Amino acid sequence: MTLASELSPRQADETLAELGGLRRRTRRAVGTLWFPLVLFGSLTLLEIPFELAVGPPVIAFFWLVAGPVGSVLVGRHLRREGRLRGMTGRPRAGGLLGAGICVGCFLLGLVGGWAGGERGALAAAVVWVTVGYLVLARLTGRPVLGTTMVAVAVVVLALGAMSVPVWVMALAFGTGQLAAGAAFRCREAATA
Repeated sequence: MTLASELSPRQADETLAELGGLRRRTRRAVGTLWFPLVLFGSLTLLEIPFELAVGPPVIAFFWLVAGPVGSVLVGRHLRREGRLRGMTGRPRAGGLLGAGICVGCFLLGLVGGWAGGERGALAAAVVWVTVGYLVLARLTGRPVLGTTMVAVAVVVLALGAMSVPVWVMALAFGTGQLAAGAAFRCREAATA
């Protein structure tokens, strides 16, 4: 490669464009979507036995612990993936998004529970988590994530409108996240 003083303006523009494309591809590759879906889908399914055995107070405590722990695990996974792909730095948007989802989900779950019982609590949490996935889809430039999670949320909310037991709604939400995560993981592995 020539020295910067020897580059023509056209060569400099091409080099900058190439670097920009490489940066976008690297960020997209690091933004592995499967892990948060699989982790939080699994946690949602793990919640169901507690729902059936004990009920809402234990569920609130479960998510008070599992939400932040899960968010930390997602952050560590994304940092590790970033390092493996040669990225440095600490992206703040992901951490803020995780914290916002945890706090908002817990608070909206309480408000939803007050207004609509267990069904209202779960519906509020599903809506808030789906909003979080929509933001993540925007941040990662992958609209299919948002579309997928909106579809899952619509199914869960429709089940709620049909007055199915709350644990069935949780089963649908957890399974939807797991299925989406598995699909994203398979696609990621196929394109690697």
